[in-house]
Amino acid sequence: MLAELSIMREQGEGIPRMFEEMEQSWLPMPELTVDAHSFTLTLRNTPIFDSGNPEWVRYVRSLPISNRQRRILIAYPNGRFASADYQRLNQVDRDLAYRELRELVEQGFLEGPEHPGRGAHYRVLVATPESRASSPRQALARVMREKGQVQNSDFRACFASSREVAKAQLALLVENRVLRRQGEGRSAHYVPGSSWQQRVEGAQ
Repeated sequence: MLAELSIMREQGEGIPRMFEEMEQSWLPMPELTVDAHSFTLTLRNTPIFDSGNPEWVRYVRSLPISNRQRRILIAYPNGRFASADYQRLNQVDRDLAYRELRELVEQGFLEGPEHPGRGAHYRVLVATPESRASSPRQALARVMREKGQVQNSDFRACFASSREVAKAQLALLVENRVLRRQGEGRSAHYVPGSSWQQRVEGAQ
């Protein structure tokens, strides 16, 4: 109740926010070391890579995909990489890496291996921004058509915004009847409101 009244923050939101901020800043993921009596958090300020193509970086930032998927596209713009590279870059397990890489293959951003398994490699399919251009609003509309709803994470991916900015902008869209909020807490999601067709679909 206190969190809903904005008197205090939700318990446990600090660590996910740190990971999110490091992802969006192209920095190494936070390192947590725990022993019997204490834990240590290390945040490194050295970029994990230095892309020589700022236009490609801007384009990838605009794509309606997760921050982890953006990181791999920027880290290997013209090269090949393995699932192990994705796991190391984003500190995720093999199963999650496989699912997220398959999503990139299905959306046409990666060329997948003919025979998945140990030693298999993926290749980034570099496209010009003009060939895939879509505004954040168009990206959000596409997610809504595909899923029938959008969440805070979908909005962040489409607009490359932080959790707090997305929360405020979604609240404004609800106020203007572009969206309707359903559910609470982590199950909260948004469906089209009475003004959705005019303000989003009709504006494309």
